[in-house]
Amino acid sequence: MATKKRKLHEIPEFYLRGFCEPDSSFVWVFSRLAFFAPGKKLGSNNPAHRGVGVTALRPDGYRAQTAYYGSAVDYEVELAKIESKANRVIAKLRAFGRIDVSEKETLADYIFLMDKRRTKRDEDIRPRLEKEIAKETSELRSFAGRLADYGQFNPARRVLKVREYLQTEAGHTEILRKSMINNVGMVRKGLTAKRWQFIKSAPGSYFVTSDNPVVFDRGFGLRRSPLIFPLAQNLILLADDSTNEDFSYRDASPEETRKHNAAIIIFADREVFSPQPDKWIHTGWTQGFNFIR
Repeated sequence: MATKKRKLHEIPEFYLRGFCEPDSSFVWVFSRLAFFAPGKKLGSNNPAHRGVGVTALRPDGYRAQTAYYGSAVDYEVELAKIESKANRVIAKLRAFGRIDVSEKETLADYIFLMDKRRTKRDEDIRPRLEKEIAKETSELRSFAGRLADYGQFNPARRVLKVREYLQTEAGHTEILRKSMINNVGMVRKGLTAKRWQFIKSAPGSYFVTSDNPVVFDRGFGLRRSPLIFPLAQNLILLADDSTNEDFSYRDASPEETRKHNAAIIIFADREVFSPQPDKWIHTGWTQGFNFIR
């Protein structure tokens, strides 16, 4: 009997709850590719009023069916371990509490994963991955041939089996899933080296988030670019070197709130999540934000 596919959150549910409409578990989901028409029906309305439990899902997105090893590896389990640690840190920040260096590292790991678990990231990396796999499998074939020349037939067959597996969709998926949790330490070092400010939205305003919530200049890279990460509708993380203080809170002006929101929205892949169905989100996303200098 075929295993029923699970739908897993691409953007974690706990995280999305920080952007819900007040006193509810619903967010407004904006799509760039549809006309502005607020309502309750996903596909018909934009933005759509959706419960966080059914928002930002991807079917069985983090389960790699590893045919070569004869079992399935559920990477969602590994993601959940990191998420559960970070949730406690995020909850503390949403209450405007102070975090320590260890908690900073925990949240840095979470931010890395939020960037790596995106569907769009998989789509973008697949063409490069296929080229690299083609190169590696060619080398594996040559290696198997050399083993066979020396009479090492069983090892040669195992190498060819690995080569065959890497060329399958399951092999591609496993590499993508492993790459989500590899090199976390390297990114953690770069992100924690920055000074972290926690910026509160201006009175009467709010922050949004998206399906690509880790905002930085990918051309310059993480080391040379500030990073914005929305934490809640009234709080974002700004990681840069513009202040000597670490873990400080400050209030944003209305203009700064608008500019941070513009950056978050512009970087979105396909969806923006908001506590309100305000038209400026869709207009700015589709037509540009004219207040940006």
